[in-house]
Amino acid sequence: MGYGLGEDLVSTLFLAHDWAKPYFIAPAMDTKMLSHPATQEALELLKKWGVRVLSPDAGNLACGDVGPGRMMEPVEILNSIQPFLNKSVRPSVLITAGGTKEPIDEVRFIANMSTGKTGAAIADRFIQHNWDVTYLSSPKAQMPNGVCENLNFSSTDDLQSQLFKLISENNFDAVIHNAAVSDFVPVNSNKNVKITSDQDHLVLEMERTPKLVDAIREKSKNKNMSLIAFKLTATEDSSIKEEKVNALFQNSGTDWIVQNDTSSRNNGVQSEFNLHDQNGLISSVNHAAELGNLLEKTLKKVMI
Repeated sequence: MGYGLGEDLVSTLFLAHDWAKPYFIAPAMDTKMLSHPATQEALELLKKWGVRVLSPDAGNLACGDVGPGRMMEPVEILNSIQPFLNKSVRPSVLITAGGTKEPIDEVRFIANMSTGKTGAAIADRFIQHNWDVTYLSSPKAQMPNGVCENLNFSSTDDLQSQLFKLISENNFDAVIHNAAVSDFVPVNSNKNVKITSDQDHLVLEMERTPKLVDAIREKSKNKNMSLIAFKLTATEDSSIKEEKVNALFQNSGTDWIVQNDTSSRNNGVQSEFNLHDQNGLISSVNHAAELGNLLEKTLKKVMI
């Protein structure tokens, strides 16, 4: 299984496992086989992938020896997996998508190029694998094809209000903060006035917005929820990208960061995503659907 050899029914089915559900193995073998470096290395690899290994007991073995390697008793195997068999509540995730719009006056606003396509593709992956998805998006953002709860935001203030309300009132297992939030907003937005064109100059004063991702864990009802943040960069310098990712880790308390760059964006579609944990780069994918697959598998591994 550790080397991907599909030579019988069990190992072949393991190669076809889609990681949508927990996977358990209960190894049993001779003590020397169990302690062999190849076996131990394979077991560690399987655990890294998310396989739950039910450790063998020690006792009388079929070969006549006595020691570790005896299969865990069937009743103990059942007791180990029973909580997962009985779990009727679907895991839940909140996904933010799209971009904010900051009003300048009654008819003008400052926005960004976010389309919500990445967020929608991620949401569809989670919907397909039986997650309870809440999709908080801008009104014109791409919508998932699957069924989910959808809420809309407009400005950064609006997003902040709805986001903090949702996470403080619901026990989300995970939050994926993909929305593109304005870094600056007009100080005085003339919401009920249209700026006229009879002036030669217009000075627009801007102020910095709070980093919403930095407060997500603090505001969350479920303090043990998993948090995934996004970092968009605009440079080909890998050291600068790494610096930006590390800074976000330090300030936000996020578990994973998806870094992408404006250079890999074409017609509103992002084509390169790099997933990091606090130890560095984990994996890179080239399509939003692949990213959704990667994130869902990553979250499932820490939940099982």
